[in-house]
Amino acid sequence: MAEEDITNNEENSTEAPETEQEAPKVDELAAAKQELAEMKDKYLRAVAEFDNAKKRMEMDKIEFAKFSEKQFIEKLLPIMDDFERAVSATPGDEKSQAWFAGFSGIHKKFENLLELSNVTVIESVGKDFDPKVHEALMQVPGEEGKVITEYQKGYKLFDLVIRPARVAVGNGEPLPDK
Repeated sequence: MAEEDITNNEENSTEAPETEQEAPKVDELAAAKQELAEMKDKYLRAVAEFDNAKKRMEMDKIEFAKFSEKQFIEKLLPIMDDFERAVSATPGDEKSQAWFAGFSGIHKKFENLLELSNVTVIESVGKDFDPKVHEALMQVPGEEGKVITEYQKGYKLFDLVIRPARVAVGNGEPLPDK
């Protein structure tokens, strides 16, 4: 009988640990599945971040190439202003001289260079005042909110204002009679 008790006890003792072992296996499996889901989520996020960074770098490279000439063009604009002042200040009788033709040719080359570099002149006189592209120096009699006089041309590189136009804006008072 003692042998039977020992055999029964062994069978009972082996059965209890089997059910106890199944519970940890289920817990381990659930934990492994959860860890796998977390790792998959982290992987997908990392891939998305990498793709976004790659796209951002491409956009930055395009923007850099697009606006790399900006500082150089900003340095050319005062020279362009000087040419325009000289052309407009030249008396009419001297505009037929050979030197003026050469001078005007250089001025035209500067204009073409700016145009090839995607630089455009900001149209001002007669337009509505826009603080994004105009710098108001003063208000003068004239139609309210309209640009009456342009003192210095403004320029854009693509859509970026590299120098606002310096203007006088109408204050709504009637023009004085002359």
